[in-house]
Amino acid sequence: MEFPEPLLERAFFQGSHDAYVDLRDRAQISPCLALRIESLLTAANTSSLLQEAAAGILGRHSRMMSDSAISFLVCQKGKIIYREWYQSLADDPNPPENVLRAVASTLTLKYDIHVEWPGWRIPADLFKRLIVHELPAGRLLAAKAIATQCPLQQDIIADVVALLKSPDWIVQTIANRSLDQVPDLPPDVLRALSLEAALRILAFQSTLPNNIRDSLVSLVLDGGVVFDSSNLSTFVKHLQTDQNIISIIVTFVSHIRDSHEMENAGKTLCQYTTFAQDIRQKVASRITQGDNQLMPYEAFALSYDIVDLTEETLRLLVTHMEDWDPRMTRAIDRCLERQFTLSSSLLPRLVTYLKHGEPTVRKSALKALKHWRVLAEDVLDILSMIPAETNGEVQVHATIILASQCSLPGRIARTLFSHLKVVSMEKGPTLWRLLGREENLPATALDLMVSLYHHDMLSAQHGFWEFARLIASQECLSDNVVRSIAGLFGVGDPIAWPTILNLLRQRTSFGAILSDLDAEIWAKVFKGFFFCSYGEYPHCYSWQGWLFFYEGDHCFWKVRLETPKHHEKLQRAIQAVQAEWEDIHGTTIGPSLTAIETSR
Repeated sequence: MEFPEPLLERAFFQGSHDAYVDLRDRAQISPCLALRIESLLTAANTSSLLQEAAAGILGRHSRMMSDSAISFLVCQKGKIIYREWYQSLADDPNPPENVLRAVASTLTLKYDIHVEWPGWRIPADLFKRLIVHELPAGRLLAAKAIATQCPLQQDIIADVVALLKSPDWIVQTIANRSLDQVPDLPPDVLRALSLEAALRILAFQSTLPNNIRDSLVSLVLDGGVVFDSSNLSTFVKHLQTDQNIISIIVTFVSHIRDSHEMENAGKTLCQYTTFAQDIRQKVASRITQGDNQLMPYEAFALSYDIVDLTEETLRLLVTHMEDWDPRMTRAIDRCLERQFTLSSSLLPRLVTYLKHGEPTVRKSALKALKHWRVLAEDVLDILSMIPAETNGEVQVHATIILASQCSLPGRIARTLFSHLKVVSMEKGPTLWRLLGREENLPATALDLMVSLYHHDMLSAQHGFWEFARLIASQECLSDNVVRSIAGLFGVGDPIAWPTILNLLRQRTSFGAILSDLDAEIWAKVFKGFFFCSYGEYPHCYSWQGWLFFYEGDHCFWKVRLETPKHHEKLQRAIQAVQAEWEDIHGTTIGPSLTAIETSR
């Protein structure tokens, strides 16, 4: 609610700061009030504080100001009263043109070197005068002004280009950045750009004239460009269909020596999906043809997301696993992790690394095997021994491969259980996060994983929350796994029970499974349902031989009550919930359970 203007006016003239703030921040003030506030600026007996407050109000309502008031305030530049007016004025995104011109006219003063331009759209004729201003402050004001003009006015683009030749490097920089925002610069403007400015600005152009494209090709092949990933982006964008594109990319990557720049180059090429797979496959294969212009790790970095590398390239990757070069290791790991199929001819070398390799080499070999779902028993034996001998990431990756196998011999399954127990104790969250990337883990492994938490490990310390996310991500769970999850009620930390309930709620088949479970599991599930539900009003009822579990209006499960044994399990579950309720609350549970008994 706004106070009436006459009331605020009276309070303001009596020196009220709150009234000043209200008047300054109002959407508008009346012309009469604006004239009266203007009169304070030059009144002989007005305190400086009141004059400064008046300037602040007028800055916010500059459209109500007379030319004489504007002229007066401009002449006060360097004083507090001007600063108050200017700071309020800066909050207006579009002040009147006469105010803009008045502010710009103050640039004849030498202390305006650091003048600010608060995002106002500058008139074209004023801009053209400022870019040739005799003081650096004028040229800087022009540069800062164009930095806020998106898009640039067409009639000042050529003048912006002129700023690129300014002796003031700040002006040059801001002019460069402003041209970045113009997607279709005229050819004559592009030709006028300096090389450094052109390479960056050309990256933002949607198309280029043929003569400029030809110049770019010559520039690269003659070595007249800085070879980095940002410039590579410009060249690839505009030359991707050029017959020289392979030579251009090879020339770039052969000059890049920084590993992060090389990775950025790979990411740049990933953006061009229409041609990147073919081009980058060829770049990677240049190594196998004995092209000494490329270091191996450079080609691998460029091909790290190709999912069907040639067998020759993959064999070369495996050969270089033992190289003591962290850049090479990182590139190899990225390449191999993305290969969903590998030739069996590569397996002997990978197995050799698993047996005898250093930890880094072992880890690379394990990453190469991560997508293999049916490994021979002798390889599984080697994998099952790795976690017992090593620590850290190697241990985790070996366990993941074992857990991802479609089937396991009994002895290896028993070994996997002991490994899962050890690794989940030490690296549980990491293990479950990595396994959670697979949406169809084998039932054998899932059953082993759930059984871990039957041994009083149901806590955050052992990564239970990450494990729950893994279970939730699985597309299918076998009945045995779902039964095992239900058995987690009553184990370990009760804070985890709502999560268990939520996992079961996501499986509508649980109702049919519950029908065959024993009375003890029924009691646990009932207690979990009634005491751990986050939803509204959990309740059950039976009708025509079926038991329904509801939260609010939503039915999660329905259980067939076919035999006296089912009704006996139901009664024992009800009694367990009632006993628990009385222990906690000292009262008998409400009608949601008695309805089950009476509706039979």
